[in-house]
Amino acid sequence: MTPLKAGALAGHWPIVELITSLPNCSQLEKIDALELLGSTYIDKKHDLKSALDFWRKALEERNNCDNSPVLKSLLSPNMAYDYAVEFKTVEELEELVCDPDLMRMQSLLVIIFLFNK
Repeated sequence: MTPLKAGALAGHWPIVELITSLPNCSQLEKIDALELLGSTYIDKKHDLKSALDFWRKALEERNNCDNSPVLKSLLSPNMAYDYAVEFKTVEELEELVCDPDLMRMQSLLVIIFLFNK
């Protein structure tokens, strides 16, 4: 558990923002923190709008890298998670807006993936 992950898991946006602004924080660490922060806002704060905002920022970071986009690694679909897969695009993310249960499933998938890396 890094300080960045701990801050994101606790839902402390100012801490995440500070650590990700440091020069030794990699682009991938920033993306992971934003995704984890989105999941925390769903699971602990029940704030779906902020969660979507953090996930959108993570997707922007993935697509706006200097050299090439940072592709998202995904878990294989699993019956235990109703064969759900993580969002990869803004369009897939926007489809979640209408279904809070799908957003909670996405949150679970993000957390499982990040802590099994």
